[in-house]
Amino acid sequence: MPNLLVELAEDDLDSKLEAMRQYATQIHEHPHTRSEQTLRSLAVLRGMQAGVPLAEAYHIMRCLA
Repeated sequence: MPNLLVELAEDDLDSKLEAMRQYATQIHEHPHTRSEQTLRSLAVLRGMQAGVPLAEAYHIMRCLA
């Protein structure tokens, strides 16, 4: 479960998708979890959760000593 949502600009998402294209063996056709359509849809979903157009989700973990 993510506990941090960071707003993305459209250019940020385009850069992410371009970076994924560099790993041709990792990108697959939809409905695979690493398809361009799925990555874009997830950014839209996370954006709706954060109240912005696009967002990236992270899970922040802390180790308290």
